[in-house]
Amino acid sequence: MALIKAENLTLGYGQKTVVEGLSFSLEAGQRILVCGENGSGKSTLVHALCGMHTPMAGTVVYGEGVKDGIGFLPQKAAQTLSFPSTVYECVASGVRRGFWMKKADRERIQTALEHFGILPIAKERFSDLSGGQRQRVLLARAFLCAQHVLVLDEPVTGLDPIITHELYHHLCHVSDGGRGVLFVSHDVSGALEFCTHVLHLCRGGKAHFYTVDEYRESAHFCDLCQEVHHA
Repeated sequence: MALIKAENLTLGYGQKTVVEGLSFSLEAGQRILVCGENGSGKSTLVHALCGMHTPMAGTVVYGEGVKDGIGFLPQKAAQTLSFPSTVYECVASGVRRGFWMKKADRERIQTALEHFGILPIAKERFSDLSGGQRQRVLLARAFLCAQHVLVLDEPVTGLDPIITHELYHHLCHVSDGGRGVLFVSHDVSGALEFCTHVLHLCRGGKAHFYTVDEYRESAHFCDLCQEVHHA
């Protein structure tokens, strides 16, 4: 089932086009890696999919109820956000609720704290946490917002290899529960072990959508490997 579908999408700012004629869909259970060189429109795309950027042309079509069930984790949020609250309060803010919190909501929050390994620090202040701990807290918060789709803009930037590996496993768990996951990352080699599809954006507006196996055989992946080898 298509949760989000981009149809002939063109994105840009003013007269400058960064993504042109893009069509693809995010299905339930998929994990799509968005990659490409700097300036190719990756962050612009995720903002458009989350309804925060108006397309120059084309449309973004959402499945029933999906638009109100998107969890979004912005780029470098763990380094730039500082909530004057505890870990528990920060995560709980991801639950849509009225004045009184329902038992089901408390159970969802508890599950998120346990799932992302932050239950032991639930009473600590968010501002006192390390970068990796903050990222897990914000991911748990986004997870509770993500009734249908979880969108992340460079979630592993600044994380050590162990925390990065754990985060990818968390994303697998999210999609295994029937949600769709779309995330931007420069950690292509690591992300390929966990994603199901790759959306490669190029400067000049062109985009290419692959399965993981197709991407490994593509010229884009070969070029990337050469860049890493010569770095």
